[in-house]
Amino acid sequence: MLDEEQDLVALRSPTDFDLLSTFLQDHWPQTIAKRRAYTGQTTGHFQERGVQNVVALVNIFVASILIIGAIVGLYELRTQPDAVRLGTIAIFMVLFAISLGLLTYARRVEIFAATAAYAAVLVVFVSGDLGSNG
Repeated sequence: MLDEEQDLVALRSPTDFDLLSTFLQDHWPQTIAKRRAYTGQTTGHFQERGVQNVVALVNIFVASILIIGAIVGLYELRTQPDAVRLGTIAIFMVLFAISLGLLTYARRVEIFAATAAYAAVLVVFVSGDLGSNG
């Protein structure tokens, strides 16, 4: 009956489809294996809430690092030439876009919009009084 792994169907689809959630669901350490007597195959079960909590904590940590790290880094570079500060903004933009792509299930257009908003905030910070050379 269930000769192939692809023959299994979930009654409810998972809430998150991002890469981190998928990876954790595939490698969750507290998986309970149940062996079917009539087929001899094993099916793994895990608490989805635990995966969601870990993903939420990772997202909060990465978002905090990207915001606080960018502000502190740009503040420390306030005496550096504009090219160095703009390069730093570019690096943080790339890290932000990568984190959105890996940690969320955002579409491409949403990633572009969020990255543009993030870059605008960083540029305003650099060009404002708080990030100026004087």
